[in-house]
Amino acid sequence: PEQLASRLTPGTIRLNTPVVALAEQGVVLSSGERVEASAVVIATEGSIAAQLLAGRANSAGTSINTNTHGT
Repeated sequence: PEQLASRLTPGTIRLNTPVVALAEQGVVLSSGERVEASAVVIATEGSIAAQLLAGRANSAGTSINTNTHGT
């Protein structure tokens, strides 16, 4: 993640930032802060990603791609 972040404009990506909900135009952080975003990358355990994505797979205008990586 740090390698990707280093190539982007500062403030474009936030690492180690817990998200509690996906919003219409971004996310809601555990601090309660709302962050607007045109795209969101969810890089977390599958069970947490499933909670965040619950009910969104069939939403109009929503694109969901899943990549599973073994450790």
